[in-house]
Amino acid sequence: MDNNSDGDEPETKKRHLLNSVSSTMARSSPSPPDQTPVSAAVLQYQNQKLVQQLDVQKQELHVLEGKLKDLKDKQTYYNDTLIEVNKLWNQASELFI
Repeated sequence: MDNNSDGDEPETKKRHLLNSVSSTMARSSPSPPDQTPVSAAVLQYQNQKLVQQLDVQKQELHVLEGKLKDLKDKQTYYNDTLIEVNKLWNQASELFI
């Protein structure tokens, strides 16, 4: 019986070792087998396009920030005008009371 258990033990260790190695190799592979690798030229092209899109968005953001500033300035002017009209209204209403 000792010979059987000794004979089984190395086989079990081999299977465990093979499973460990294959799982380690699977984890360290650069890309999953179902995905194709992308070349550096494709990545560079995509990066260039993204940089261009970013530049366009930055320009649009700058334009929108300018418009927002103009609107805030107009709102401040309208608020100041409303405050003055309210003061004059209160003064006029006191005269008639």
